[in-house]
This record gives sequence, C-alpha cells and structure tokens, in this order.
Amino acid sequence: MNDETTSLILIVDDNPQNLQLLGNILKKRGYKLAAATNGPQALDFAQKKGPDIILLDVMMPGIDGFETCEKLKNEPSTKNIPVIFLTAKTDAESTALGFEKGAVDFVAKPFNSKELLARVKTHLDLKHATEALRREKEIAEEAKQMAEEATKLKDKFVSLVAHDLKAPFATIIGFLELLYDDHANPLQPEQKKMVEYSLRSGKGLVNMIQKVLEIGRLQTGKVILEKRFFDGHHSASHTVENLKLLAQEKGIVLNNEVPQGTRFYGDVELFGGVIQNLVSNAIKFCNKEDTITLFAPSDLKGSIAVKDTGIGMNEASKSIVFQHEETTTTRGTAGEKGTGLGLPLSQDIMKAHGGTLSVESVQGEGSVFYATLPFVKPTILVVEDEENLRKIFKRYLSKIDVEFIEAGSGTEAVEILKENTPHLISLDIMMPEMDGFQLLEHIRMNPLTREIPIIVITSDSNIDTRDKVFKMGANDFVTKPFQTEELIPRVRRFLC
Repeated sequence: MNDETTSLILIVDDNPQNLQLLGNILKKRGYKLAAATNGPQALDFAQKKGPDIILLDVMMPGIDGFETCEKLKNEPSTKNIPVIFLTAKTDAESTALGFEKGAVDFVAKPFNSKELLARVKTHLDLKHATEALRREKEIAEEAKQMAEEATKLKDKFVSLVAHDLKAPFATIIGFLELLYDDHANPLQPEQKKMVEYSLRSGKGLVNMIQKVLEIGRLQTGKVILEKRFFDGHHSASHTVENLKLLAQEKGIVLNNEVPQGTRFYGDVELFGGVIQNLVSNAIKFCNKEDTITLFAPSDLKGSIAVKDTGIGMNEASKSIVFQHEETTTTRGTAGEKGTGLGLPLSQDIMKAHGGTLSVESVQGEGSVFYATLPFVKPTILVVEDEENLRKIFKRYLSKIDVEFIEAGSGTEAVEILKENTPHLISLDIMMPEMDGFQLLEHIRMNPLTREIPIIVITSDSNIDTRDKVFKMGANDFVTKPFQTEELIPRVRRFLC
C-alpha cells in the first residue's frame, strides 16, 4: 500500500480555479483529496478528519493563511499536520513569517506540477517516517514499562520467598548445631561428618538468601546509605583481619598497602562489605603462595583496588561477572562453592553510591578489582562573628584538605544552609542576632541538616554550657583559644 492511495490531502484556497488545478495535478498520483475555501472550514475539517498534509493559500479573505496555520499549530489534534503554503508572495519577509507560523514549505504560484508533487511527496514521506518512529517509541516505552513492572513483581516475589525461607533455615541450623555440640549424647564420627556437611550447606543457603534480600532492598531503593567520611586504610585492615585465617589455610599472603589517612566518603559498612567480598573472592581463586594486595591507585581517587596473583579470568567471564542474569558460580582452586551473587550485589552497592566496580584480568596471571566511590572533598561551615578567628580556624585546618564556607552570624548561616549542605559545622555560641544555641536548635530541628556533625567552639568554658550544647545535639565542644594539636584530631573524627 503506497502513500498515494492512503494519504489524504486538504487543499485550502478561495479561488475555485486553483482548487480545480491542484486537484487535477494530485488526482493523477492517486491522492485522496478534500477542499476548503476559507480558514474556518480548513480548521473544522482538519480537527474532524486529520488530513496527512495541508496545502494552504496565503491570501484569503477573513482569516488568511498565516493565521490559519498558527491556529492549526496551536491545536493539539492538528499541530503535527505538515502545512505547505501556496503563494505568489515569495519575498524573504513572507517566507520567514510563514516558517515562524509553523509551515514546512512554500510552493510558488503559478504552480509547477513536478515541483508541487515532489514537495508534497517529500513531506508526506517525512510525516509517515516521523509517525512510525513515534509509534515505535511508544511501543518501546510500553514494553519497557511492562518489563519494569514485571521485574518489580519478580523482585518482590523473590524477596518475600527469601524472607520466609530465612526463619525456618535458621531453625534447622540451630537444631543441627545443638546436635553437633551435644556432649551428653555424642554423635558417631560418621554421623558428625554428615551433620557438619549439612551445617555447611545450610549456612551457605542462608548466606545466599541474605544476599538475595540485600539485592532486593538495593534494587527497590529500600536501603538508605549512611554516608560519612572514613579512613580507607582502616576499612582495608578490618577486611584483612577478618579473612586472614581463611587466607592462611590456603597459604595465601594478604597485604594492606592502602595508606593511612586515605579519605573515602560513603556507607562504611556497605563499602566494607564490597571490599570483603572482593578479597574473599580473590582467596577463592588463588593457590598456595599467591598474593593478594589491597591498595589505593594513585591515579584513581576514591578507589580501593584488590589485586591477586591467582588464576585470573577469560574475556567471556569478565563480561558477565557483575550481571545478575548470568550464573558465574565457578568453583575455587580448592573446590570452594559460591552463590554467584556476591559480585552482582557488590556492583549494586557501588551503583547505589554513584560509584563503579570494574575488573582487569588475564587468565593465568591474576585479577585486579577496582571499587571506586565518587571523590568528595569535605566542606566545613564556619559560623563565627569575628573574622580574624575564622581566618585562624581555616589556617589551622589547611593541612587536612577541606573547603570552607563562612558565616558571620547565625542568621547568615541559616541562609547558607538553604542552599548548601556542609559535612561539618563549627559554630560559636556568643553571636549577635541569632546566637549559637538558637542556631544549633534550628539545625537539629531541620530534617535536611539534623544529621550534620556540629563542633561548638566558644570561650565559655562553663560546665553548664557544655552540658546544654550536648543535650541540644552538638557532637563536640572546643574551648577558645584552641590549639592546632587539639582542633585537628577533633575535626578528623568526622572528616578523616
């Protein structure tokens, strides 16, 4: 079925001879035709019948072509119908006005039939192509929405099933542990081995169920990240301490080369879980005398890398290792089993932070996994009415690489907090307009600022003042005049 036999063309001209001439030219190509002799007729027909294209005379009594075109383009039901102006006026001003009103083209009178037919066909082809693209987009959007709804339903179902399975499995494991450790009625060695195997399998299933629940919560946005600054060295040390016995059993060396004071910003528990998963995964795929090293790449801020000298991965494995849809439960070098969920879960955690998880690997030579959080430079809001004291405060803290926002009063601080969310606030008590007590109360009453750590810095060393600010929600208290060796550690508590 071609355009000529399906396309409806509306011709609008107050001159019957022009209507007849145009009709004869277009009929030869088999187009369906309709005619109107003025603007109101054209508008009424276009809204009721929706022609594929409109050939519109400019010079008509009453509502001329320009005004008619403008009305067509302002009406939702007709705005996408292409309009070609028919006119004897081909000056630049008229042409510019026509395009401004929404026309797609001009055909000059007297008509050249070949030119007219070519222009009509071009704009009909464009319209049909545009409509096809629009339909494809709508179909794709509907399919996407259906898929998203199906995924949500599936995730909800899986989470519900996993949640319901967790309790009975915990009960089974509890009874098996009682049976295993029952010294009053000891098991035979062979029985003990069977219970031990059952316990190991059961705990593996509980671990898998927990990972499914965690993935579900991350994907549905139910996990709220508790972001703060933390020392990457301490996080890496915690992982090494947790897994050193597992590494020693396989004769693998664990090294922590993340420098002390390497600053990260994120959920320390969840990020720590990612690093622990990367290291336990590395242990799984290493052999005796292999080495696993945790380090902070100098060219990649906010990143901890886990490098191993294990068996590595081929290109096919690298391409699917983070995907939930693929099963990558490869056995370890000692036959260790896994759930296949650890790396996809770690990827979800990093995405929830706005970060990335990536891998470089050569089969037979080892792998390097990079867990990278967005780099964030700490910002401190300094609220102090004396400018010189603000300068001193900033000079003392220049060593720890932070940015400052200054406020000379509590009122100014309130305005700043409407547009900025600092990572730490230091505030004086004795200030004009709004004092430190009032500002502290305002900050803790506002849901957007109540979790920001606050250090009160004041010359008032009275114990009652100290008690009052702590009861109001301050996190620390420093007495003026402050010393560098006292101030920096207190700030580092919150900003590393």
